[in-house]
Amino acid sequence: MIKKFLGIGVVAVIIVFLTLGVLRSQQTEEVKSIKKIQREEGVPVLAEPATRSNVYQTQSFYGDLRSMGEIEVPTKLGDRVVKLYVDAGDWVEEGQLLFELDTTSSQSAVYQQRLAANDAEADYNRMKALLESGAISQQNFEKTKMAWLIAAENLRSAQSMVRATAPKAGRVSLVSIQEGQVPAPGEVALTILTQQRLEVTFNVSSEDRKNLRVGQTVQVRLSSEAHGGVAGKITEVSISTASGSRLFPVKAVIPATEGFHSGMLVVVDVTVDSKDDVIAVPQEAVLDRGDGPFLVVIDNGHATFQDVNLGLRGGQDVEVIAGLNEGQTIAIYGHATLQEGDKVKIVSENGKG
Repeated sequence: MIKKFLGIGVVAVIIVFLTLGVLRSQQTEEVKSIKKIQREEGVPVLAEPATRSNVYQTQSFYGDLRSMGEIEVPTKLGDRVVKLYVDAGDWVEEGQLLFELDTTSSQSAVYQQRLAANDAEADYNRMKALLESGAISQQNFEKTKMAWLIAAENLRSAQSMVRATAPKAGRVSLVSIQEGQVPAPGEVALTILTQQRLEVTFNVSSEDRKNLRVGQTVQVRLSSEAHGGVAGKITEVSISTASGSRLFPVKAVIPATEGFHSGMLVVVDVTVDSKDDVIAVPQEAVLDRGDGPFLVVIDNGHATFQDVNLGLRGGQDVEVIAGLNEGQTIAIYGHATLQEGDKVKIVSENGKG
């Protein structure tokens, strides 16, 4: 019985080794088959003909966004807000009523001034009667009259301050008060934008400053976005550095746009150099193995290494000054390990030849 079990175990071990041997053999044969296929049919690569295009070199800077033509409307008195007539986003005309403050509460500035004006008027009438009877001098009467006039003016001033109106036409961008609230005197109640533009300020080095000019086009995008943005123009390039810095402030203006708000951190893309109608290739097509840049040109189904002189590098493309002719087919993907003379097979984006 023991010998029987030992025999079964030996057979099992032999089967395991045989199985592993077959698997190794299959793996080796598979690797050889791939290499054989590539030798016979060519190494698959993506390729495209060299064409002429425009190359743009772009620099990106972080900037602070601010609204232009911003007017803050304060509460001039510390009275309760009884009525608010506008919301954020509303368009208002010059002189339009924005909000009203309470005039009836005993804590109201208007109420207090009204009491003072009434008292001053009563004193004036009493002193006037005394003057007519000869009981007081003209000088004492004039003092009482002046106090009454001042109290009346203070009342008119307080009454005008409880009805806040728009100083200019524009769009309400922020409302900081609510009905029933008692804001402090001078507190900003709401903000009006009189211009539908936004200004972005960014700082550049002295080297970058040389490539910037007033009127130059920029693209301003949110820091969360990789591309796109809103087109604007540079309005100011400072000739002196910012305080405590060696960087030069630059300002640009863009139109007011949904999603862009004052106080945001944005990215400003500036085209600092460009070349039009030049032979250009994708950046990933260029290889360099220590002897300078070269391209893999596909000639009669084989890889040919072609040394090139490069010019302006853009975001995705690079200018080829010399070493490549328009229309030559160049490998752009799958060519990193190719050797001179290797057979290649050009495939399309979907993997078909």
